[in-house]
Amino acid sequence: MDISKGMLDHYIGYITVFYFNDHELPPDEITDYYNNVLELKSDAIRRGDLDPLRLGIDYLLCNTDINLDSHGGIYPYDDDEVRQILRYIRSVIWPDLSNVNCEEIKDIKLVNTNRFDWWKMRKFEGFSVT
Repeated sequence: MDISKGMLDHYIGYITVFYFNDHELPPDEITDYYNNVLELKSDAIRRGDLDPLRLGIDYLLCNTDINLDSHGGIYPYDDDEVRQILRYIRSVIWPDLSNVNCEEIKDIKLVNTNRFDWWKMRKFEGFSVT
């Protein structure tokens, strides 16, 4: 299955970019991102992206050779901080899932598609995308 990098970046941006609409610095506790994660989840459900989002997060967590430093706007997150954020997103949205299963994502391929093309493709495939 192909997963759009642009789609993943969009949802990760709820934390690494949108959080700073109301804050100057990252929070002291990762749990302070909770409301942003709930907004992210709501958007992903509305666009039919919840399953691909989880697979994409798992893909990023399993592939430590992918540097995630580029996620951020105002505040420059480093790779480890973004990975902590991804684990937190995963724990909030899917609290009953076990640890990341890297074997499950072995057939996932991250493609350099922007989110708009991703959503257009998903709509063409019959997914409810709004």
